[in-house]
Amino acid sequence: MSRAHGMPCWRKAADWEKRLDHLFQGVRRSRGWHRRDRVRKYLHHCRKLVKKALASQRRLGADCSDQWQHYLGCSLKLIDQVDRRLLRDEKIPHSEKIFSVHEPHTRWISKGKAGVQAELGLPVCVLEDQHQYILHYQVLYEGVDSSMIVDFLREAKTLYPSLTSCSMDTGYSSEHNRRALEQILELVIMPKRGRLSHADKARASVPDFVEGRRQHPAVESAINNLNQRGLDLVRTHGNASLQIQSHTD
Repeated sequence: MSRAHGMPCWRKAADWEKRLDHLFQGVRRSRGWHRRDRVRKYLHHCRKLVKKALASQRRLGADCSDQWQHYLGCSLKLIDQVDRRLLRDEKIPHSEKIFSVHEPHTRWISKGKAGVQAELGLPVCVLEDQHQYILHYQVLYEGVDSSMIVDFLREAKTLYPSLTSCSMDTGYSSEHNRRALEQILELVIMPKRGRLSHADKARASVPDFVEGRRQHPAVESAINNLNQRGLDLVRTHGNASLQIQSHTD
């Protein structure tokens, strides 16, 4: 690329990459007072490379690809965050963090389960019927489970008018969601988190509620079955692939 556009300044790119990796490993292995010095050297080398990249960007002009500009923007942002976090002891807000340079829509998913505290990716809400057919799905680019379930089931009810009941995890639980869904469905099987009131206990002891909860673990089995068949990972890249394939996740 450097030869095609007449930019010989990148002929030592491979050596710069090795130097950058060496400095990064030095920062990663370092502890104590001398770590800041290694961080400064690492950031100094990063800024030199970014400065060269910005000069090449100006020279390329309209020929500069969107991918080049995206990576440059991420580089500047990450350099700033490393400086703030390791040299100025600032806490980086969660909303500013980058979890994937190549897939910027990637989110930090707190699982709260033993052995799996967190995952990187996107949550997917899946609606399955009693015959293990997937009826509806939604990729959560933002928000949490409890903020989307009402609109999600309204869409599902429009697609499948015969839908009369739904069982869900405690992550969807809220008083507002329960009352809203009771206007849509005949039976809402939504376990409540925390201590139960007398009304909650009475609601949870209804035979249909108990039977629905008894059948709910089959959903986890279906998810595990998809994972075992190789559908635990979307192997293509970008948002467009998620719109096509996320229903198998």
